[in-house]
Amino acid sequence: MDLNRLYFDHQASLIAADRTCSNDKRSAHLLSAAAIADHIAVAQAALGAEASAWWSTPALPEAKRHRGAWQCW
Repeated sequence: MDLNRLYFDHQASLIAADRTCSNDKRSAHLLSAAAIADHIAVAQAALGAEASAWWSTPALPEAKRHRGAWQCW
């Protein structure tokens, strides 16, 4: 798969996780983002283009996430 598509899908999953008020949906989006990050790390390694070790490390807990302007009522 194209790395640009993987990067796009990863960002879309993170944005969706940030915008949802449902903990279950947020967890699902974050799990999806983590799986995509694994695919990115594998694709980079296969191309000899490991741009960042970040892709091969687990995601940080939600504690540092910024909710921005989105509000859950």
